[in-house]
Amino acid sequence: MNDVLFTPVPAVCSGMITSVSSKSNTFEVIIYNSPIGEMSGPIYATQIIPPGTGGNLKKGDYVKVMMTFSFGGVERRFQDVYPNSANYILGEFNEQTIIDVEKPESQMSSNDDSRVRLTNKNSGAGIIATSIGDIIMSTGSGVFSSGSAFGSGIYKNMWKTMAQNQHRVLSHNDPLYQSKEHFGLYDGADIEEESTNITDDDYLINFRRYVTQTKSPDKFTSLCEGAWLPFLGANNDQETVTKRKEVLLTRIVNYEDNRLTIEAGNPEDDFLNVRIDKVLVSEKKSPLSNSGTTGIFVNKFKMKVGIDGNIEISSGNGLTGTPKKNFKMTVSSDGDLEIHAAKSITISHGDNDKSNNSITMDSKKGVDIIAKNGLRVNGEPLVNKKFLDWLEKYQTQLCLVTSPGGPAPIHPVALAEFIVRSKKPGEIMSDDKGLPATGIIVDNDQFLSL
Repeated sequence: MNDVLFTPVPAVCSGMITSVSSKSNTFEVIIYNSPIGEMSGPIYATQIIPPGTGGNLKKGDYVKVMMTFSFGGVERRFQDVYPNSANYILGEFNEQTIIDVEKPESQMSSNDDSRVRLTNKNSGAGIIATSIGDIIMSTGSGVFSSGSAFGSGIYKNMWKTMAQNQHRVLSHNDPLYQSKEHFGLYDGADIEEESTNITDDDYLINFRRYVTQTKSPDKFTSLCEGAWLPFLGANNDQETVTKRKEVLLTRIVNYEDNRLTIEAGNPEDDFLNVRIDKVLVSEKKSPLSNSGTTGIFVNKFKMKVGIDGNIEISSGNGLTGTPKKNFKMTVSSDGDLEIHAAKSITISHGDNDKSNNSITMDSKKGVDIIAKNGLRVNGEPLVNKKFLDWLEKYQTQLCLVTSPGGPAPIHPVALAEFIVRSKKPGEIMSDDKGLPATGIIVDNDQFLSL
């Protein structure tokens, strides 16, 4: 009797490859469109091709799969996958051209035990609820949302939305400073712009979010991933996307007139760029276009990490009209280290060790080395070379002999030069009469470009 009520019927289903076994030429496929709907777990399929030519399929590809289902029963409909049936991959397809929502035939489709529908016969927009707990909402085009009960792994109790552009906006807020979120694909504002897109690189994708702490726009955080066009205050109503920088991730935290900016992904010396800026003029709405004007910022702190491992850290007072910095340190990937400070650099063991063991470089006073436990090079105490030159020059007439066992003063010939050298800066003692250090550290990138 079961042979009469249930008949094996082949059907073409849509799925995505999640795993590939190169040894057995077997593919693990998630089926999301079939006569019985989306399946809760993966199926295993082989490709209908000659052996050894299946290298073109890979994880993440959308494929059409031939499967066999049991059809019939009292309700005369597809019931389940036919037992012990084989699954075959027919080939790849462009998922963007497929709408995996069932098209209605009338404004109020007939309901049955498997699903309840409320759809429009002209547009195809509607809602479908199934007996296994699935819900599908569709606009009749490529935009739909689906909720699935049960399932397994990351597909268990899943809600999925497919659309080219998704927006979420917090209502009851100032239109210019709405807290909002956008995730989308931009292919052009009109037919003319769309026609200029030739390669995949011409289609920009980004995810961006803008959230204010209160309804006031001077305390906010902004996130942008993908094509670089972050939401910033009055820029929130932009209808076009134009990649301004080769930056993949941006996070901006603005607290009143202080702004923290973190950028990552630029394939230059600032592959990772961290800045703290003083906000001189915040973003304003431009009366001449759909976008807002950019703000004006003066840098107070910056850290850049290049794609080759070069590091630059600098800080300043954030004063406008000057690119001067108070501190700058650079580390090259080759191992070179440079430290610049406008006033003084002190190296010691701790806060209270400056008077014991320390090196202080002061822009006005020069360099002081304090080594109360001894100053040695290669384990030996230091001797001034010019003093040794003097000693070597007069080694045969250094002392004046008076009497055996008596004092031996410096010979008058050597003594005269010793007195002259001791009074000249830099001859025997270090020179403390030189010009003070300039203390100028120039930053060529003090302004933040948005």
